[in-house]
Amino acid sequence: MTAVYSNYFLILTSVTSLFGIIGASMVASVGNSIVTENVEKNYRDMRRFNFMYMLLAGWAVICMLCLYQPFVRLWVGSDLMLGLPEVVALCLYFYVLKMGDLRWIYFEGAGLWWKARYIVIAEIIANIVLNLLLAKYWGVLGIILATLISLFFINFIGEAWILFKEYFKNGRLSTFFADQALYFGVTVVLAVACLAACNRVGLPCIEVGHDALQAATGAAKVAGVNAVNGASASATSGVAAAGAAGIVNGVANPGQSKLFALAGC
Repeated sequence: MTAVYSNYFLILTSVTSLFGIIGASMVASVGNSIVTENVEKNYRDMRRFNFMYMLLAGWAVICMLCLYQPFVRLWVGSDLMLGLPEVVALCLYFYVLKMGDLRWIYFEGAGLWWKARYIVIAEIIANIVLNLLLAKYWGVLGIILATLISLFFINFIGEAWILFKEYFKNGRLSTFFADQALYFGVTVVLAVACLAACNRVGLPCIEVGHDALQAATGAAKVAGVNAVNGASASATSGVAAAGAAGIVNGVANPGQSKLFALAGC
């Protein structure tokens, strides 16, 4: 089961790394803006950036929800696939993780990491406890849900509260949460519609591609065995021919026959 989960987590990590490039490229600019611009402008900028960033995150999570299972089946086969509940939980985890990215960039730029030291400790403890509890009943799904719960209720909400309390100080934390709720609601509606459409239409190309991949793999194995057998047969024939030639030459030239005998032919 660990290997099966690792396949899915590898895909999630790869997509997360692409978004990490976007976030890393913004850190210096946001930090400079925090120093040179006023708080109100930075708040407006954060809302704009957050809208664009969550637009990309919503598109990515919809693609993951619709293409996770077909891709894994094409990649490793249907025997190494998780169920749909686990895939939905992974997509939710990815989305909640992205919900906190823009907040974290402004949080880091404002130098508030020390203010959140207890939140980090609380998240670690809650994650461990919830993993032990939920994994006992729901397995892999419980582990994903445990991480998702601690990430949202402690990390996302807690650090957002610190950011608006210590830096923005404009009492608009509820507006930030309302924006995130709106983006999440739209993403859920579109994700359900796209998943229903994909299930209704089906992806026959994935089925054909998987069968073709299996057939190509089998053919390659057979070709490799035949090549090895052919090489062995050729080598045997060559040795036999050399031996026969030595016998013939030995009649005419006894010295050469002794040379073949010393060479093992």
